[in-house]
Amino acid sequence: MDPSPPLLVCVFLFFLSSTLLINSVFAFEDETYSDCAPFPFKCGSITNITYPFLADGRRAACGHPSFYLTCENENDSPVISVSSMPFVVRDINYNTRALTLVSKDIIDADCPIPYKSPSLDTSTFLYATEDQYVNVYFKCSANLTDPDFREIPCLRDIDVEGRPGYYTLPSSPDPPSWFGKCNASTIDVLDVGLKRLQQKNSSSTFGNVVNEGFRLTWDAGDRWCNECIESGGRCGYNAEPGEISCLCPDEAHWGTCKGRSLTDRSAASGVVLINHDLKIIVFCLIWIVNLFVML
Repeated sequence: MDPSPPLLVCVFLFFLSSTLLINSVFAFEDETYSDCAPFPFKCGSITNITYPFLADGRRAACGHPSFYLTCENENDSPVISVSSMPFVVRDINYNTRALTLVSKDIIDADCPIPYKSPSLDTSTFLYATEDQYVNVYFKCSANLTDPDFREIPCLRDIDVEGRPGYYTLPSSPDPPSWFGKCNASTIDVLDVGLKRLQQKNSSSTFGNVVNEGFRLTWDAGDRWCNECIESGGRCGYNAEPGEISCLCPDEAHWGTCKGRSLTDRSAASGVVLINHDLKIIVFCLIWIVNLFVML
């Protein structure tokens, strides 16, 4: 029997399967790169998010897990979790890498109920230089006459027992007279709003200032992300400590599209293709040998 037909079939199978495998191996990074384009996100005033932010429908490699945004209603602002506390995102500034946040528990409240400021993971977020905080004393069992204590009239109004509430600036000492007479907390605000609140005959209320929020800055992508974008890549997230993932049209690179491969995809692909080709060759040899045995 002429062995040419089996050989031709083997050659055809070899080239066909190799082509399909090559396409499948190298399509992954292209897909990741395209998936990590600016994301068409519409939630309140926030639109089209990019690294380091994630949301439903966005690939995990496109952002940092600490920057996950949830959107309950597209007419409302998104929510982010910071130190396991929910905060409404008023604004995202990519140029300064800053978020303007308000506690979800007090958003748009005329008289914000005092909450405890989050204990920040400084590897992810930092307070912005324009932030300030105030000490808040509420449900006080007595009226405090110390001039450092500025009353928040609405806290008295919403308390069923009519107990007063006050705030003090960070520089104000805690006089011993308040101890044991009030509950205490801290609220983060913007310094500009706090200064406005202290102005004589100011129309601002404590609720106005709190609802303007405060700012956190982020370090994710600092220094390398812009370089990645300038090299033609898109910033991505790599769970491996110290690895900087720049998603490029061919594959993920370290830092920029000119950096070393993070996946060693070309080497790994070569191994996969060699193993695949050997399997086809062995299969064809066995097939041809069996044909000669049968003759």
